[in-house]
Amino acid sequence: MARRRTLAATLLLAAVAGAAAQGRITLPAGSRLPEPTGTCDCTDTPTTNKPVCGGDLVTYGNECVAFCANVLIVSEGQCPVCEIVSGDCQCGDAPFEPVCAFGLTWTDKCDADCGGYSCPQTPGVCTYNANGTFEATPGDAPAGGVAAAAAKTTLPAVGSAKYDYTEGLHKTLIFFESMRSGVLDRQRLAWRGDSCSDCVGPEGEDMSGGYYEAGGSFLKLGLVEAFLVTMQAWAVDQFPGGYEKADDLTNALDAIKWGADYLVNAHSAPNQFVAVVGNSTLDFNYYGPVEEYQDFVAERPSCYINAANPGSEIAGEAAAGLAAAYIVMKANKYGAASTVNGYLSHAEDLYAFAKNNPGSYQDLKDPCLAQHGELYRSTGFVDELAWAAAWLYKATGTASYLTDARRYYGQLAQPGYSFETGEKLPGLQVLMADVDPTKAAAYQADSKVFLDLYVKQTIPHTPKGLAYPYHWGALRPATQAAMLALIESKQLRATNGDAAYAAQLFNYAKYQIDYVLGDSGRSWLVGYGTGYPDRLWHKPSYNSYIDWPLRGVDIFANWTAQQTTGKFKQFTYLQASKLEMEGSKLPQKFIAYGALYGAPLKNDGLPAFTRKDYTYAESTTDGISGITGALAGLGEYFTTNQGPQDDCGLDLGWTHPNATVLEKSINNTAVCLGVPSPVTVRNPTKAPTKPTRRPTRRAAAAGGTPDSAGAPDAAGSPNDAAAPDTAPDAAQPIAAEPDAASTPDGITNGGITSGDSPVTAPGPSSASPDGATAAPTSAAASTAVFSVALCTAVAIAALALAA
Repeated sequence: MARRRTLAATLLLAAVAGAAAQGRITLPAGSRLPEPTGTCDCTDTPTTNKPVCGGDLVTYGNECVAFCANVLIVSEGQCPVCEIVSGDCQCGDAPFEPVCAFGLTWTDKCDADCGGYSCPQTPGVCTYNANGTFEATPGDAPAGGVAAAAAKTTLPAVGSAKYDYTEGLHKTLIFFESMRSGVLDRQRLAWRGDSCSDCVGPEGEDMSGGYYEAGGSFLKLGLVEAFLVTMQAWAVDQFPGGYEKADDLTNALDAIKWGADYLVNAHSAPNQFVAVVGNSTLDFNYYGPVEEYQDFVAERPSCYINAANPGSEIAGEAAAGLAAAYIVMKANKYGAASTVNGYLSHAEDLYAFAKNNPGSYQDLKDPCLAQHGELYRSTGFVDELAWAAAWLYKATGTASYLTDARRYYGQLAQPGYSFETGEKLPGLQVLMADVDPTKAAAYQADSKVFLDLYVKQTIPHTPKGLAYPYHWGALRPATQAAMLALIESKQLRATNGDAAYAAQLFNYAKYQIDYVLGDSGRSWLVGYGTGYPDRLWHKPSYNSYIDWPLRGVDIFANWTAQQTTGKFKQFTYLQASKLEMEGSKLPQKFIAYGALYGAPLKNDGLPAFTRKDYTYAESTTDGISGITGALAGLGEYFTTNQGPQDDCGLDLGWTHPNATVLEKSINNTAVCLGVPSPVTVRNPTKAPTKPTRRPTRRAAAAGGTPDSAGAPDAAGSPNDAAAPDTAPDAAQPIAAEPDAASTPDGITNGGITSGDSPVTAPGPSSASPDGATAAPTSAAASTAVFSVALCTAVAIAALALAA
C-alpha cells in the first residue's frame, strides 16, 4: 500500500533520545514530563486553557490532557505549523540515521523529504513518552544472514521446517475475518459484529460486505478490495496443499467468496463500478467501534467509476479478482454454480469496461474518487489491463485474452522495487510464465531482474535481513516479494527450469518469512510466537463494540448548554476516543490474530510503548495478502510440523463479560470437545438489519464492573452475560443461492489536528498458548481508562472552545 496523507497539520519539535540505551531517554533542552494530576480530572479545563506542545507533535489543551495522553511536553503554547508538499523519490541504502518529522519516524532525512513533509526535523526516533524511543529486538540474525541464505543453491530438506507455517496461515485468515464488513454470516470473534449494514452505492447497491481497508480505516476502496480477492485466490491456486494441511481450504474459499460477492454488488451496470465507500476525513477521525460508526458519523458517501470517470486500474483489478475467484471456486466445487459462473461473467464485462474506457483513477477530480488516488498510488493502468487479460485467459482459454495480455505486456517497462496494489508488473511477469508457457523463458528472465533486487540485496535490507525498500509498511513489500519468489521457484522446478536459481528464490523467501515468525528475535505476526507487537494501529481490536470505555460516560455533566450541543459535542466525544487510544500504554484489548505489523525500524527495533506512528504500527488487509500466500507455499513444501489447525486455545474474546454467544457464534468449547457447534449462514435473500443495541461498559467508582445500564435492548447483540470460549467450524459450501445480481484533509479544531492516528492490535492474552502477557482487565484498569478518557475529552474540548 503506497499511502500518503495530504493534510496540513500542527507540528512540534519532537523530543529526541539516546538511541543506544533501551528504555532510557535524553530530553531535549526545554522539554519536561507533565506534572501528574493524580486522577486525570481535567474538568476545570474550559476556564484554564494553556496549550502545550507534546512529544508526538500534537498541540494539547493543557498540561493535564498531555499527561493523560501519556506524552512528553516539549514547549509551552501551540506547536509550529508545517505544510506537506508532494514528494516522490527513492532513497538509497543509507545507514540508519532516523529523523522525527510530522510526528513520524523516518529512516533518514531523504526518507522524510521523499515522504513530502516540508517540516522541521529533529534527529532520532520520535519520543512519545518517558519509556524511551524504541525497544531493541534481541538476538542475532541466523548464521550468514540473508546473503548466505540467498546464495544457497540447494533446497532445504522437506522434513526440516523450523516453524509451523500453517499456524501462521490459519491466523492470517482470522485477521481477514476481523476486517470483514457487513452482516456476518458467522461470528468467529466476540469483539467483531455486524457493521456497515446500511451501506449502499449511489443507486442503492448493497455495499455492506467486503473488507475494510486497514486497521486505522473503515474505508472500502475498489482497487484494494479487488486486489485482496486476486491475491487470496492466487495463493489457493498455487499452494492448495498448504491450505489442506492447515485444514483451512474451506475457510480460504469462504474469505475469497466474501470479497468476490462485494465486487459483484459493486458492478451494477456494464460500464459502472462502485469505487469508493466512505469519506477519508470522517473515517480517519472516527475511533469508536466500527459497529457503531453510523451512530456518530454521517452516512458513508459512495461513487462510481464509469465512462465519464474512468478508472481502468480498478475495473481491471476487479476483473482479475473475479476471474481468479472463478478459477479456484470451480476447481474446488465451492459455492452455487450460478454464483461462480456469475463471477466469470462479471469479470469479462469489467475487463471490457476497463479496456474500452481507458483512463486512470489518479486523474479524476471528483472529490469522492480523488480519495482513492490520494491514498493508493498507481503506476498506470496498462499493467492492470494485462493482468486482467492474463487471468481471464487462465480462466477461459479464450485466445483473444492471451493476445491482449501479450500486447499490453509489451508496452510495459521493467517495474520499480515492489509488488503491490498499484504496481502489478512484478506479479504479471510471474503469472505470464504460467499462462503463456511457450514464452515462459522470456517472462522468467524479466522476472529475474525484479526478484534479483531482493535476492542480491540491491534494495536496502535491515541488519538482520528484512527487505526494506521503504519504511512505511515495509513488511508488506518484503512478504509480497517472498510470495512471488515461491511461486516462481515452484514453476521453475515443475518445468525443469534453473534448479539452482529456483533454490535461491525459495531460500530467500523462506528467510523473509522466518524473519517475520521469529528469526529476527521477535515475531511480527500478531498471535504467533513470542514478542510480537501488542500496540497496533488497529481500531477494531482496541475500541470494540463489547469494550468501549467511553460509551455511556457523561463527559459533559458540568458544562453549559452551549458547550454540549451539536457538532461540537460529537467532535469532542470522538476526539476523546482518539486520545484515549493513542495515550494508553496498555496493549490491545483483544488479540488481532494474524495481523502483520507494518514495519520494524530499520535497525530491526520496535517503537517503544506506542501505537501512534501508523507508518510502523498499522496492520492492513493488502499488507497481509502476500504473507498469506507465502505461508501457504512453505506449509505445502515442508512435511513436518505442518497442521492441521483449529481455534482451540486461542483467545477470541469469548470470555469477556460483555461477550454473548449468538445463534451465528462459533462455539470454541464445543469444537474442542468434538461436539458440532451451531453455525448459521445468513439467508442471502434476507435484507440486512441495522444493529440497535450496544452493550454499555461503565467503570463504577467502586469496582468498575461493566454493566448494561442505559443501553437499549435488541435481540442478537452482546450483553453482560459471560460466554464460553468460541471458535469456528469450517463453513460449508452453500448448496444453492440466488444469482448475484470529502477530501482526505484532516480536521483541525483549536490547534488539535485529527488525521490518521495510530491504532493498536490486540495484545496477547493469558489464555493464549503463546505465553504472552494479557492486557489488564481488572476494575482498577477499567477505572484508569475511564479517567484518561474523561480528562482527554474535556481538555481537548476546552482548546476547541478557546479557539
